Amino acid sequence: MKIRAPQVAGYFYPSGKHELKKLIEKFLVSAKKIGSNEVHSILCPHAGYEYCGEVAGWSYKQIENLQFKRVFILANNHSYVNYSGASVPKFDFYETPLGRVKISSLTNELLKNELFLSLEEVHLTHVVEVQLPFLQVLLEEFEIVPIVLSMLTDEEQKEIAKIIEEYLDEKTLIVISSDLSHYYPYEKAVKLDRECLRAIEEQNIELVKMQQACSLDAILVVLRISKSLGWKCKVLQYKNSGDTSGSRTEVVGYGSAVFYS
Repeated sequence: MKIRAPQVAGYFYPSGKHELKKLIEKFLVSAKKIGSNEVHSILCPHAGYEYCGEVAGWSYKQIENLQFKRVFILANNHSYVNYSGASVPKFDFYETPLGRVKISSLTNELLKNELFLSLEEVHLTHVVEVQLPFLQVLLEEFEIVPIVLSMLTDEEQKEIAKIIEEYLDEKTLIVISSDLSHYYPYEKAVKLDRECLRAIEEQNIELVKMQQACSLDAILVVLRISKSLGWKCKVLQYKNSGDTSGSRTEVVGYGSAVFYS
């Protein structure tokens, strides 16, 4: 049994079980649900909870009382390892202060495709881990399919979208783990991020390609799935670190959105 231990507990989020659960519940209480029970995917930020937790709460509020059994978590590479393709881990479990989350055996099936590989280093960053406590609070028994993307061509995005689409059903959720623009002054960041979120909500793939978000491949893969399956998209909330941490000199943007029927 190979367990991926928490890497950012006590840094990006509380390391204590009860403190962590209480904080997530606080974020969920302050958010609102759009009303659809046919949710397919959510866009969530992946920074420290003190910065982005409130915005992430809006994303996760949309799956409250829904019974997903499998969750694809898509993000772009945030490690120093350079590669092109889609990396899935060879761990058996991810662990957080709230317990262990099983990694689906589907990752072994994906590795049969030449676009998929397994690079352990890229799965040691925060991009998947910070999503897990929210899922653990909201879902009972579930497994995850973490996919960390890097430097995909349009054709590779389309192929990965088709592969994921084959495994989707009413018990499967896709989480896009992505922040928006990085380190611009506050007003500039707001302008860039609003444009990015508008392009995502309109599902304008060509315009999204021109935007600044750190998991752009992940966003574009889901947009291709969404357009194929006729999903709708709604932006839920936007803030940046200037709103939550006080400093507005160089900020990071955080957005939440939901894809639904």
